[in-house]
Amino acid sequence: MKTIRFGHFITYFFCLCVFTGQLSTESPARYLDLKKRIDQLASEKAQLLVDSKALENFWDNIFSPGSIKKKQAEIQSLIDEKYNPELGDLKLKLEKLTTTEKIQLWNPVSKRFNRDKRTLQAALNEPLGFIIIDGKPMFFKDQNDFNLWLLAKPERDATDHRVTFHSQKSKVIQSCLEGASNKAKVVKVDKYFDSCAGSYGDIVKYETYLKDNIINIDLRLQLNYGGTAENMPPTKRKFDNVQNCIRKIFARHGLKFNLSYAFSDEATIKEAHADIRVLDAAASSTSLRWGILANQGTYNTDEYLCTNLTHELLHRLGVEDRYADPKCPSRAVGQRDEVMVTANVNPWSARIRDEDIQRIIEPLCGNK
Repeated sequence: MKTIRFGHFITYFFCLCVFTGQLSTESPARYLDLKKRIDQLASEKAQLLVDSKALENFWDNIFSPGSIKKKQAEIQSLIDEKYNPELGDLKLKLEKLTTTEKIQLWNPVSKRFNRDKRTLQAALNEPLGFIIIDGKPMFFKDQNDFNLWLLAKPERDATDHRVTFHSQKSKVIQSCLEGASNKAKVVKVDKYFDSCAGSYGDIVKYETYLKDNIINIDLRLQLNYGGTAENMPPTKRKFDNVQNCIRKIFARHGLKFNLSYAFSDEATIKEAHADIRVLDAAASSTSLRWGILANQGTYNTDEYLCTNLTHELLHRLGVEDRYADPKCPSRAVGQRDEVMVTANVNPWSARIRDEDIQRIIEPLCGNK
């Protein structure tokens, strides 16, 4: 009886693989076709792994624990045998496509790149970054080229385009998109943030999910003002002013950061991930205590507040400091332009290191 049921599952598995839907060929571009096919196969493989895992509840009534583990390994092997060869072959073909081929094979009918000299020239220079507009790629040679295009197209959604451009250039983001095991749902993160080799820590909560192939990070904060009454209105304005700058820092690292917040005297944030104490001035801000003033009556610049608050927000996402501290001798110290090293860094060039981005998105990516 047990053997027959397992045999039925194997038959069902191979039928599922054979009758998987075919890839749409709306775009004539080989580059996009290969990328879509790779994404499709990776998604199918991930879903089959999830489905096979779910069968454990059914197997509890049929097999012993040891047998279940063995059969899971057999199914994993079958799935790998089905998908890995084609995935490897397609990825190799994608890597071999030259820049010129990516352009020539994009849309040979309309020849739109030939009518856009700037974009054509940009696409012939490495390293490439691109965004998808109306289902078609727009290539840029570097960030400056991309920024010039954004300035010339103010009516476009600059934030989403910025995220897309930088996520295409990030190996960490692309690796996550290829292996994400939770593509169809919001992942609610609730974990202990272990810092300074376990010397101290905190509970961090946020949500992450994929939308239009962009990794979103949602953070909801309840802000409690603890300063003087006359400083409250300008403090609120100052906080509002730097939100766009903060979003751009995250966007330059391939993440769409959605911060929802409200001061407690005005509204209550439903299911807030953390309560933050906002002060007129603080000797040093922490992840739960933010100072807006430099000194009494003197406000910090928007540039400083942008990087300072980004630093503290990253703590709320489980990222630790990167500056040297004798109390934390094992800490990995970063470079001068990293926002976790110092708040005194230009926000337009502030960096977040790859391993910190990886830590933030890991709950969405799943273990590889």
